[in-house]
Amino acid sequence: MQNRRKYLPLLIWGFIILVLVGLVVWAAYLRQVRLYSWADWTGIGSYTSPGGVYIRSKTLWDWVELLLAPLAIVLSALLFFRAHKKLTLGISSKQNAVAQELARRERHKDRDIASEQRRVEKETANATRLDMLIREYITKIEDLLMHEGLREAKEDPDSRVRAVAQARTVATLRLLDAERCSVLLHFLRSSGLSDSLLVGAAMQDLNLKSADISQLNLTRCDLSRSDLSEASLNEVKLSEARLQDATLSRARLTLVNLKGADLKHADLSKIRLSQVNLAGANLTGVDLSQANLRGENLNEVRLRNADLRMAVLSEAHLQAADLHEADLSGAELNQADLSAANLSAAVLSEARLNQADLSMANLTQAVLSQALLNDARLCQADLTGAYLNGAILAGADFTGAILTGADLKDTDLSLTNLTEDQLMQASK
Repeated sequence: MQNRRKYLPLLIWGFIILVLVGLVVWAAYLRQVRLYSWADWTGIGSYTSPGGVYIRSKTLWDWVELLLAPLAIVLSALLFFRAHKKLTLGISSKQNAVAQELARRERHKDRDIASEQRRVEKETANATRLDMLIREYITKIEDLLMHEGLREAKEDPDSRVRAVAQARTVATLRLLDAERCSVLLHFLRSSGLSDSLLVGAAMQDLNLKSADISQLNLTRCDLSRSDLSEASLNEVKLSEARLQDATLSRARLTLVNLKGADLKHADLSKIRLSQVNLAGANLTGVDLSQANLRGENLNEVRLRNADLRMAVLSEAHLQAADLHEADLSGAELNQADLSAANLSAAVLSEARLNQADLSMANLTQAVLSQALLNDARLCQADLTGAYLNGAILAGADFTGAILTGADLKDTDLSLTNLTEDQLMQASK
């Protein structure tokens, strides 16, 4: 239907032109074939003017000249109107497209504004709800302090009031975000209730990221799978605490007691430790890559399968520590005390062990390739099957060391005190 309307003017003008041409042909036919004589007043046939001048009849060319000008004008007008209509339609189409695009953008903008508004309203409502939770918690605790003798009950581990307060504390902490957890813990610290309400509490899966939990007594607490990344744990008591699979990456620990704590498979990457007691702690499978443990007390610590790549352990105390299959490649262990430590099958390639004490250490099947062991003490150490190829051993003390099957290829032994018997045991 639209195509028909589009070509209708052209068809009309074509019909008019055909009619005019037909009239001309019909007139010529009447004059030439039928010898029809036109009246003088028509000006079509030949005639003599009143002045006696003979006027010949109209020829075909005369008719063409007569009709050509109006025909050209008509066609020009037709083409002009067609081009104008096409241009108008094009402009209108572009305007419609622009208008539709603007409308679409406006709808998207309105939708985004509405979505942002809903998000802000939701966050505001959630913040209000969390603030109400803290206020309700503080009100309940104050009520227990004033009317139920909570402060006196903190010395009694079997007190019902203490158990109720601790359960309410843990339940509230689970509902709060990290920022408000810090507020609640600050309240407990300021009120002197942290010892009675947090010791031995079951606080698994808490979100304490970037929280400040300094100066709290969390002895025997269960913080398994909790997120403590980037948290501040200054002067915190965490002895015998359970921190399996917890995240402490980039956390700051100063004067923290982790004696006997269970940190199995915890993420301690890039952790910052200062004067932390880890004696007897279970660090099996932990991620301590790039951690700073300089001078820390790690005596008898279980670090089996631990990731200690690029860790700083210079001057650290690792006496009798269990580092079986631990990865210490590239670690800094200068002047570290590793006496009697279990380093069997550990990876120490490219580690720096200058002046380290490895006396009586178990280094069977350990990888020490290209490690720096200048002036290291390896007295009575067991290096059975160890890989020392390319290691730097200048001034190293191997008195009484066992090197059965040790790989000493490409190793400079000229500045060591290895005996002929020891060299015969080793494979070169």
